Amino acid sequence: MEDAVSDPTLDAFQAPPTRIFDRVSISAAMSQLPTGYQRIFALHDVEGYTHEEIATLLGIRVGTSKSQLHKARLRMRLLL
Repeated sequence: MEDAVSDPTLDAFQAPPTRIFDRVSISAAMSQLPTGYQRIFALHDVEGYTHEEIATLLGIRVGTSKSQLHKARLRMRLLL
């Protein structure tokens, strides 16, 4: 039996609802992060900024950006 995700006969309206659920879960988990973690996580993992760009935008050190991203990812794993 083929997996529903890999079944080419499914159209967009029949796609499993997991994508919407995943977005809601990620959004809910992000809202539970401290503000600094939220900013770094969103800028790096969602928007695609580099640590150097984030450091310049927020007036922080590159190491701070990396550290907060690491901590944000750890917390997100626990929340999800």
